Amino acid sequence: MRAVRVERPGQIGMIEVDRPAAGAGDVLVAVAAVGICGSDVELLEGSRPPAYVRYPVVPGHEWAGTVAEVGPGVAGLAPGDRVVAEGFRACGACDRCQEGRTNLCSA
Repeated sequence: MRAVRVERPGQIGMIEVDRPAAGAGDVLVAVAAVGICGSDVELLEGSRPPAYVRYPVVPGHEWAGTVAEVGPGVAGLAPGDRVVAEGFRACGACDRCQEGRTNLCSA
């Protein structure tokens, strides 16, 4: 597999990585598309707060793909299912979350 990796601020490259196996509770996804957002740009620029990054880092927390493999104990997903990810956590309780605007969570 190939991955884009930010080695340090201002230096980005393509690397080869071993294909992981899906362990217990894991889902392996064949990623078809990745979004680039502000935090990815901050990684490349070096403006992301140090508490949130350790270089080298593979960016891309917004993605879509197809389930390639499920590990033992996974229910509700099967190879071939289409999946997406949101790369943030929301509290589910604040006003914005209650409005369905979890991307604007105030927690």
